[in-house]
Amino acid sequence: MAKRAGLLIALLVAGCGGDEPQTEQERVAARVDRASVHFHLTLRARLDGPQGERWARDLIAAREDDALAERLARELFEDRASGRQWLQDDRRPRHGVLRHLGAPDPAEDQAGFFLALLDQDALDDRRIPKQVLVYEASRLDRSALEPTLAALTAAGRALVMARAGYCDATERDASRADGEIPTVEETRAALRRWMPSREADAEALHEDLRRAIAVTTGASRACCAIREGDHAAAARSIEVWVDDAAALGVSASRVAILRSWAALAQGEREAARTHLEAVDPSALEPEERPRYRMVRDALASDDQQGAIDAAEQLVDRRWLSALALRGVHAALVEDGAFEALEAHPPSRALLHAAAGHAALTAAGRAVFPMFDQAHAMDRSLTERLGELFR
Repeated sequence: MAKRAGLLIALLVAGCGGDEPQTEQERVAARVDRASVHFHLTLRARLDGPQGERWARDLIAAREDDALAERLARELFEDRASGRQWLQDDRRPRHGVLRHLGAPDPAEDQAGFFLALLDQDALDDRRIPKQVLVYEASRLDRSALEPTLAALTAAGRALVMARAGYCDATERDASRADGEIPTVEETRAALRRWMPSREADAEALHEDLRRAIAVTTGASRACCAIREGDHAAAARSIEVWVDDAAALGVSASRVAILRSWAALAQGEREAARTHLEAVDPSALEPEERPRYRMVRDALASDDQQGAIDAAEQLVDRRWLSALALRGVHAALVEDGAFEALEAHPPSRALLHAAAGHAALTAAGRAVFPMFDQAHAMDRSLTERLGELFR
């Protein structure tokens, strides 16, 4: 009996002994201790191991081979404990997904892979688990990156962290990206590295790069303002970068709804009405229709406060981040940058590896219904009790 009582007391102490993580770093650490990250890190361990080159090739091939994707997903998921150990040990890869093409700098490889994963998120925000993006963002080392890749990485990390609610990190990275806009010559040097066929277009691509950073960091700040309940600040932020979003290729209807929301959130009903009149309801994408109806109905109401309250419900962090990412993706497609990336082996490998990662994630979810929640079952009794008492 005494032994049982002692065990119970020990378990209760384990459960009650720690407070809810208070610092942003502690909250990030708690967020990434998830099955999707364990799966991801098991893949990272394979890429870093003695069979790393084969795994890199298989990862790339899996984007177009469903049977291969399922086989790899099964193997990684069933060995996810090794990925959890990587997380607990805070290990960093010595090699990356470009290992089979030589031995590029690991920090450069990781930054390029992060941006490629973020592009998959732009195409469909279920392709890459959010916790995986947070993990990769939190482990990036910008110190050794050339200026263009460093600025893009900071902007992308700001958006990922803003969407997850880590606004201290968001502001640090957004300020870095805004303050480190590459010069045309630095952009040309980056083009030589990642898409040499476009080096002659450095000036035009430099302008798209500037806009991409402005939209990404601006959306990041607006996301954090929304999280803090300061919708007027979010609206003022949007007004700074919405023209750049339109220039990047964000749909005219989406831009008009965004402008209307910003005006309505600041009590400018006539301006909001003018912007909304530019929207063609019949051309709206399904996800835009309820947002259009909300702002339309808010403007039809005589209740000023009700209109502002409706406006506050209209724009959320997920929608804003998707708008920013899709705008950047659309611009890169429109100006031929993606075609140039596909033509250069290292860039193509990163894009295809990210697509392979998305294929493995989809296969894992199809085969294992608890793919995204399995970490709860993997934890020890002590850890589960700890969760109960937090």
